[in-house]
Amino acid sequence: MDKEYCKMLEDYVEQLSMALIIDMMKKGIFKDSSEEIMLENKFVKEVKQNYSQIKEGTPEERAVAAVLNALSNYYDANMYEEEILARANIILNFVGDELTGKK
Repeated sequence: MDKEYCKMLEDYVEQLSMALIIDMMKKGIFKDSSEEIMLENKFVKEVKQNYSQIKEGTPEERAVAAVLNALSNYYDANMYEEEILARANIILNFVGDELTGKK
């Protein structure tokens, strides 16, 4: 791939990520702040509680399941899998290491 195409893809992913974060701000998952992108404490507590209740799987699998369970309380069940997984991936970038103990 040439550099111009890679740059275009990076820009697209960045814009899509920001759009999803803004959507999650509207749902109360991320704090509505122009200074720093942070998860709401309430959401983090919910994810941690879900994580502690999941006993099977690797720490990473448990983290993904905990985030997906928490997201299900904020979005309709008819949302496409790709849409919810994209949001979960963004959230895991913020809280994944904390859940799995890799910090």
